[in-house]
Amino acid sequence: MTGLHNVGLQLDQYHAGMAGEDAIEFLRKHFALISHVQIADVPGRHQPGTGRAPIAGFLDELDRGGYTGSVGLEYKPRGSTEDSLAWAAAYLRAPD
Repeated sequence: MTGLHNVGLQLDQYHAGMAGEDAIEFLRKHFALISHVQIADVPGRHQPGTGRAPIAGFLDELDRGGYTGSVGLEYKPRGSTEDSLAWAAAYLRAPD
């Protein structure tokens, strides 16, 4: 796939975790190919902080690598949607 700039990988951190994979290690190994990321905590598929997935470390690794894409929040909120977004305040930033 050399030279195709409109083709990339989606890294679903939740599914990687549920499959027993290390999403951070996968991210490091395939960073150049990843063009979309989705997150949810493992298990339960709820917001970050409700399970055992190292989501803060995963998001930090995206920043360290210079990821400029979006991060999709593909979780089932535990509680209200508004309450489930409290964890994200530290990561939100205004668009350039």
